[in-house]
Amino acid sequence: MCDTVGKIVNSFRTNEYKASSLGNTLMIKSKDKEGKEVFILYCHLDEIYAREGDKVTHRQKVAKSGSTGNASYSGLPNGVAGHGIEKENWHCHIEAATKGEGSNNFYYLGSYRVKAEDYMKTKFDSNGDKI
Repeated sequence: MCDTVGKIVNSFRTNEYKASSLGNTLMIKSKDKEGKEVFILYCHLDEIYAREGDKVTHRQKVAKSGSTGNASYSGLPNGVAGHGIEKENWHCHIEAATKGEGSNNFYYLGSYRVKAEDYMKTKFDSNGDKI
């Protein structure tokens, strides 16, 4: 998605665990095909390259996917034994909502949450292969 970078959380070290947390996040406010606002939240990031208020474009690197918050791995530094997720379940966690200005957690937005996949340019099949 492209447009304006909104709320950023960038306080976690790589693989730092915190229960019920999305870790480092970056929110981008954009528009869908009909011109309606949509907010995309990238979660569990290890590095964030953009700053709040930046205008970003397609293909611009804005962050590096990672393992912060409840997506940490106990077998790596900063992990917590018995918490986080196993390596085979690592993934890119993206949330989307039609409301979300200033938010860094879409969990409480209920009916405003929408399928993030509908706003991604690249689509994947059930095996994770690019369609």
